[in-house]
Amino acid sequence: MIQETLVDGRLRAETIAYLINNTDLTKFSANNSYFTGNNPTILLKTAPTDSTYPNNKVPIPYGRKIALTTKNYMFSKPVNYTAEDKDYMAMLTSVFNINENQNKVNTAGEDLVVYGVAYKMFYFGTGNGTTPRYALIDGDEIIPIYSYDIEPEMVTAIRFYQIVNMADSSQTKTIIEVYYKLDMVKYIIDGTVINETTMMMESDKPHGFYDIPLVVYGDRYQLGVFDTVKKIIDGIDSITSTDLNEIEKFELAYLILKGQKLDPSDVDKIKETRIFELDDKATLEYLLKQIDNDFNGSILDFLVAQIHKQSGVPDFDSKEFSAESGVALLYKLMGFENLAASYENLFIRGEQRSIDIINSIMYNIPDYDRAEYLEANPGKHVDIAMTRNIPGDVKDNIETAKEMLEVGISMEKILDFVTVIDDTDAELKRIEKQKKDNIQRFNDSAVAIETKEVDEQDVVDDDQEG
Repeated sequence: MIQETLVDGRLRAETIAYLINNTDLTKFSANNSYFTGNNPTILLKTAPTDSTYPNNKVPIPYGRKIALTTKNYMFSKPVNYTAEDKDYMAMLTSVFNINENQNKVNTAGEDLVVYGVAYKMFYFGTGNGTTPRYALIDGDEIIPIYSYDIEPEMVTAIRFYQIVNMADSSQTKTIIEVYYKLDMVKYIIDGTVINETTMMMESDKPHGFYDIPLVVYGDRYQLGVFDTVKKIIDGIDSITSTDLNEIEKFELAYLILKGQKLDPSDVDKIKETRIFELDDKATLEYLLKQIDNDFNGSILDFLVAQIHKQSGVPDFDSKEFSAESGVALLYKLMGFENLAASYENLFIRGEQRSIDIINSIMYNIPDYDRAEYLEANPGKHVDIAMTRNIPGDVKDNIETAKEMLEVGISMEKILDFVTVIDDTDAELKRIEKQKKDNIQRFNDSAVAIETKEVDEQDVVDDDQEG
């Protein structure tokens, strides 16, 4: 956590430059490499001094495998936001729709799992009036700064990035944006050298929000799902690459010549003709090089098992998870669920912070305080529910829902519980429409019966008159 004291409410230019130049953000590019299957340790391994020796570098994308497993388990199903105040929820849903919130949720979830932190920046787009917009920002472009309080609070945030002229890279510009509670100071640098002399202030103006418009999803550790097992992944890469080198150089056997010497010209001739001309007492034999495939395989199996064990992410391709019922699967996912719950807490905390920013803008509350706001507006408390992407035992799920209905639990909570229902609000609307349709059909039937009875009575009356 970066902490700094502001001077007159601002960071000095030299402080900004120092923070940018001395904050280690290499973790983001390293984790991105593991996630994209370009594992840096094996790919940057020094080449052997013998140029004839094979130099295979085979990255195994285990980082991507366990990251996507975690992300899809947690974020592939829509996040459900509910509040008792329906008008308020309509407003919040409108803001979410304008921002394509579910796409942003997926991006935030992926960043949180891969890097251990995600950053969302609020801004006002052109042509959208006062509706706030937001976007996910790359982690290596953001430095949040916190106070020295017992419970530190964000006092400013630095965003910096480069604009590269594709036609002429010498025209590259570096943009630095420093966000304070109400204002944003923007600097422009010609080139990439960041110091107080190259930083030219372009503007200092309000950003339009009542607080720093940055949401941080993460804690002080900022651990991605594969951060603790990178070295194990490196070990798998190393063993796999070494085995391929042995196969490629084809040195499983060495030829031994006894009783005769060969000069280099003889060796070249033998390579060409594949014929040996031996003296009477000379002999040839092979020295076999034994590679214990079973041993190497057991080491690889051990390392793979350790990746899943130490990261907490199960291997769903293993036989252990084949043909399991939903209930049985839940028991095997207890460890994974603990991991997912820790990421879920960080995500929900960030979403609550996002909702705070939206509330302060949409209801024009400069001194917004969540506790005070919700105490005055309890119906605007937003429950955020996440549904795991796991095969459920539908029959057991429905039976439990029936029992919940019998004891008087609300239909909304029951629908949240039923795994086969993705959108509770949409299902409630369908139920309401179905009720209205049934009432209408009942009324139509009653009218038809009444009309038929009247017609039959008219026929009887006519017969009597005749």
